[in-house]
Amino acid sequence: MAPKRIFLILLLLVLLGGTLRFYDLGKESIWMDEAVSLLEAQQEYSAQIITLVTQLEGSPYGHHLLLHYWIKYFGNSEFSVRFLSAFFGILSIPVLFFLAKRLFDVRVALLSSLFFSTAMLQVVYSQEARLYSLFGFLALLSTLFLVMLFDSNNNRQRKYLFAYIITMTFAMYVNYVTLFLMILHLFIFYFRTDFKKNKVLFKGWLYSLSIILVLAIPLIKPFVTQLVSRHSALPAGLAAKGVPFVLAKLGLFFYMLPLLLVLFGFVLAVIFYKKTNVGTKFNEKVVIITLLILGIFYLVFLDVLAHSFSLIRHSYFMVPALYILMAKSITIFSKRHLKYLVVLAIIALNFFALFTYYSETTKAPWREAMNDFEEYARDDTIVLIDDSLSSEFLFYYYISNNPFNNSPEYRVKKIPDGVQPAYYDALVIQLNKEDDFWVIATKGFHVGMIEFLNSHYNKSFTTEHKGITLYSYEVNNLK
Repeated sequence: MAPKRIFLILLLLVLLGGTLRFYDLGKESIWMDEAVSLLEAQQEYSAQIITLVTQLEGSPYGHHLLLHYWIKYFGNSEFSVRFLSAFFGILSIPVLFFLAKRLFDVRVALLSSLFFSTAMLQVVYSQEARLYSLFGFLALLSTLFLVMLFDSNNNRQRKYLFAYIITMTFAMYVNYVTLFLMILHLFIFYFRTDFKKNKVLFKGWLYSLSIILVLAIPLIKPFVTQLVSRHSALPAGLAAKGVPFVLAKLGLFFYMLPLLLVLFGFVLAVIFYKKTNVGTKFNEKVVIITLLILGIFYLVFLDVLAHSFSLIRHSYFMVPALYILMAKSITIFSKRHLKYLVVLAIIALNFFALFTYYSETTKAPWREAMNDFEEYARDDTIVLIDDSLSSEFLFYYYISNNPFNNSPEYRVKKIPDGVQPAYYDALVIQLNKEDDFWVIATKGFHVGMIEFLNSHYNKSFTTEHKGITLYSYEVNNLK
């Protein structure tokens, strides 16, 4: 295939992927996890951001610092705060192309880029103001530099090692999973090169890893703090989400299970590789198809059996390998009409999933809910919300007054979960001094509190949105 034609096709794929990622980018409201990112990124100083990320997150602070400076110059609208994720999702398309081309050939590279650009999973995380799209891009880029290092001559190896160090260091400050990525790169090194013939190259790579780890020393303190503070609190939350109790007891280590499972798979692959001849065409088909089936089963296991779609986020950076395997599995079969049929089926499935994603409300519509609230609520009314930082932030983000103003127009009272009877008595005394009050009930709002309020006060107004219900109560008409 002519280079100009390849470039044109790749450009069209990038434009297609960009269109899909920017389509309705700012349509939906900021959701809970994005609100936490915004809350952290909008702190005035970097030290405050690092402190808050250490308290609230299970990841480093690199993405939040980047988002902080982006917001400083481009604002905090829904479109703006998600722009970076969309941008890195688009950049990942040509990076995946060059990686797949290095590993296999142009046909595999173009097909895998097509699958990547149209996959709903990639679009979803490219439209979310979180770290996953950025880390996915860095994982692909660092892997590309590693493969280029293998294929280069001695004169260029230092250049690629330097690029690898910079990319992996940045990745380390975005996601601790970079440590696992290093192990994956070791397996790539094993399958890609001959250790005995490339001892100097291998030593250079190990030296680069030591530099990356030294540069990551400032992350040790926040990592230990996060590990200690969040580990004990997670089991109850995981169990509430439907995670089996045995797995929920693992706490933070629950999120390491998928990565350990993949690591175990790679160990088995090494054993298989050493004891089996995989060089023939038949064996190549078997290996590629087997890896593809295992990869799909892996994602299904995380979503269905483990009852946690959030686990897929931590494996998101590995999903492009599935697209490469899918593309390679298609190209190794001889029947052309079958290849076209499979590709069309995959693209049709991707666009059907995207149509469903674009058509449905996937994030709680705080913007619409707050529009209803401002239309009907009095300026000085008291508002009951759950005690999460995200709900408080989203409330102020979507009403007219400035976020966390010292003299807010509305008086917000946060209702903790698991309140005691004495709390209800004190709340009644406070509410009876008002003419009316409002409740913004999200999924985290105390269910017993709604039942209590319904038994004591008359509702004058109710409106429901996906994941949010607004209630207005009249105090002067007590039950």
